[in-house]
Amino acid sequence: MNIKGKTAIIGFGETEFVKNNPGNRSNLGEQCMAAKLAIEDAGLKKDDIDGFISIIPLGEGESWTEDLAEYLRLHPRYLDTVYRGGASGNAAILYASAVIIAGICNTVLIVGGQSLDLHHIYEVGLENVVSFERDFDTIYGPMFNNSAYALIKQRYTFE
Repeated sequence: MNIKGKTAIIGFGETEFVKNNPGNRSNLGEQCMAAKLAIEDAGLKKDDIDGFISIIPLGEGESWTEDLAEYLRLHPRYLDTVYRGGASGNAAILYASAVIIAGICNTVLIVGGQSLDLHHIYEVGLENVVSFERDFDTIYGPMFNNSAYALIKQRYTFE
């Protein structure tokens, strides 16, 4: 199936990027603000949203998307959670396009982001990795997807 030209991104919302969380910002607050800004940018009302995809912040629970949709008072016909590391945004856009083309939804809101500071990200990351990664990878420095790709690239360059 070719999806080219069949869907479009019509709104965008972005909160302020800060290097270290000042302590008064939460994952819920950041994603809600981004959702509000995107809906306004698109010239829509909240009731126009009939699909919702969320990218779960590190350290949040499995029901994040359902809880966020309820908090935003959305009533989507399609609800999904995406976490594909650095490809989460692209995956969410692909899924949104697919459900629109399939006729399940007309307008899908995608929300992602988090408010963790660097030290907390490493703490949460270490607690949540599977034992193989914790025992054999992270003790030598690699953490999360980017550093693993860097090792692959370094080996490729060496060979």
